[in-house]
Amino acid sequence: MPMYSLLSLGLVAVVFVVVATLSRRMRTSARQMYASLGGEQGAAALTAAGKGDLAPYRMLLRQTADLDTRAVMAHEVGRSADVDAVAAWVAGAPRDSDAQLTWGASLIEQAWLIRGAGTNVAETAIEGFRDRLAQAVAALRHAAAARPDDPTPWALQLICARGLAWDRQQTELVFGEAIRRDPECWLAHLNMLVYLTAKWHGSNEAMYEFARNASARAPQGSDLHTLVIVAHIERWVGLELIAGQRKAAKTYVANPAVHNECVAAYERGLGSPSLRARTSTQLARNYAAAWFYLAKDKPRLRHEVMAVGNAFTESPWHFFGASGESGFRQASKWAFSLNARTAGRP
Repeated sequence: MPMYSLLSLGLVAVVFVVVATLSRRMRTSARQMYASLGGEQGAAALTAAGKGDLAPYRMLLRQTADLDTRAVMAHEVGRSADVDAVAAWVAGAPRDSDAQLTWGASLIEQAWLIRGAGTNVAETAIEGFRDRLAQAVAALRHAAAARPDDPTPWALQLICARGLAWDRQQTELVFGEAIRRDPECWLAHLNMLVYLTAKWHGSNEAMYEFARNASARAPQGSDLHTLVIVAHIERWVGLELIAGQRKAAKTYVANPAVHNECVAAYERGLGSPSLRARTSTQLARNYAAAWFYLAKDKPRLRHEVMAVGNAFTESPWHFFGASGESGFRQASKWAFSLNARTAGRP
């Protein structure tokens, strides 16, 4: 697909017409969602970005040489930052690769806000959704060209691949570009797995195969072992929330073989003495905790809830409540309750 620029005055004008409404919605959803994600410096950057101050975040991107931190922070700031502030940054510095990277992440979030959840989406919403994703691809390709070492623009394009229905060959090429730069890029692996789910452009078999192969290749202590857990959560989502097969979903989660595979993956990764904690480890922990909540594995859930702290994320916790925050709080309450009936269960 041809590379095109966001620099035309007409497109910038259109962008500024729509950002005001989206900005308010994104500020509202951010709140304290990621208050401790990324350590002290990252948390400060995320909090400031949500209020329209991008200076701490911009400094963090300039100073960090860690590609994993860059990927996580760019994604999360793009999702939660004040849209007007990001738009003003990219308009004032259109050749800045960090600005284009963050704008691409912001456009992706804007796209999903326009689309909304569920499968019954209005045609006008679909048009706006695809338009934002196409703009995001352009911004991310700009960022990729300016920073050839950075896997983040490629990892984020995998979200666009899902919404724009790119074919698998094209999507795998983009995935390959990301992991060539960081073989353990969590963001790239997670987005590729979601692309391969039955609800998007793959199947349960393709999803499981990808997760298990990634785990088999990963070293001991890698976040990537958690992909096996993510795959099983996605299967539960397909049964419980998409197909409405509550009995089948409950049976699936209670299957000892399924839980044993998740525990084995956990022990090779997050639960391993060889764990090599990165910024993305905080994201992986949220998925592990969510599975242990589903499987009623209270000891492991308690451990992971404590490890997550306040760095809880919208996904996968939004599957269990009205928001990621409410889902995580519900799981935390159950984890430390004396009676299993003290808190709600999915």
